[in-house]
Formats: sequence, C-alpha cells, structure tokens
Amino acid sequence: MPLLDFDLWKRVLLHPKETFAEQKSKASWRSALVPLAIAIFLLFFANFMANVLFEPQSSSEGPFFLVGLAVGSVFGILLVFGVLFVSTFVTYEIAVLLGSKCDYKTHLYVTSLIVVPLLLVEVPLVFVYALLKTKDLNVTNYLSLAYQFVAYREIHGFSTARTIALFGIAFFIAVIAVIFLYAGLSLAAPDLVKSLVSAS
Repeated sequence: MPLLDFDLWKRVLLHPKETFAEQKSKASWRSALVPLAIAIFLLFFANFMANVLFEPQSSSEGPFFLVGLAVGSVFGILLVFGVLFVSTFVTYEIAVLLGSKCDYKTHLYVTSLIVVPLLLVEVPLVFVYALLKTKDLNVTNYLSLAYQFVAYREIHGFSTARTIALFGIAFFIAVIAVIFLYAGLSLAAPDLVKSLVSAS
C-alpha cells in the first residue's frame, strides 16, 4: 500500500461503509501511522505558509521561525499520536466490553483512515481561514465523528443501537475525565485555570 493513497482516502470520504468493510482485513501499523505523520506535517507547514503570506510580521524571526516549525511539527505529531492512541484505546476497550471481536490494530487503522484525509482537507482551509481572518469552524471534527460511527459499526459488527452506546459511554468517560482534570488543575494551579477560562 502506498504511503499517500489518495484514491483510498477519496473512497473513505465518498463511500465509507464499503471502504471500511474492504479495509478491515488490511490493517497494519505502518499504514495507520506513517500517512498520519505526513498529514500532520503538511498541516503544520500550511499553517506556517499561511502565517508567512497573511501575517508576515509573525515570520520576521527568519531561521528561528523555521526551527519553531520543525520543533512544532515534531511535538504536533507526538501530541496527535498521543491523543489518537488514548482515544482509540478507550473506544476499543468499550467496543470489546460491548462484544466486539475486532483487534486494536484494525480499530486504530480505520480511525487513521478517517483522520488523514480530513487533515488533508484542512490544509487548504487553513489558507481560507487566514485570508478571511476567521476561526477554524471545526467542520472536519464533526465529519470525523460521523465517519467513525460508520467505521466502528462496520468493523465491530455492531447494530446502530450498540454503536450509539459505544459513543455514549465514550462521551461520558470524556466528560468525567475533563471534570477531574479541571478539579485537579483548580487545586494545583488556580491561576492557570483562570487564565485559560479568560482566554476562551
């Protein structure tokens, strides 16, 4: 499988159910992670170019800005990988509790099949947002949830009701985690919490 399989990603976006059914037996760690790292770097590079074109004052530091791009890309890749591993591990364990016989590699792989093309869709949108000076509308995040619903229903062999249960339990766990994180930060670093709240 090529590292950048645009035909596959197009089929994921246009014919998700059939594509996930076809791909669930082709899962590999390489196919899940390498294209994702490339897509994340391309998105970071697009943000860099948008800053150069539309906010030149932010790129006035020259080489230091390029170093920032490189370091930011590495940390961005690691951060997205971390979030992806945690979120897919949680949803996978919930799926197993609900009766799935699917393995984690397949679960991670189909999630990556969703994330990568949506990240690539974000690349040109970065320039649109910068040109219009508007915030990211998070459209791809909502699309990602819809595609994940189709994907997990297919690869785990779940009914619609059981797939809804999977997402409902995952959402409940996420809410509880945020509450505990907020409570912990409020006790340990109240000034940081106040600055985050005021910034939002």
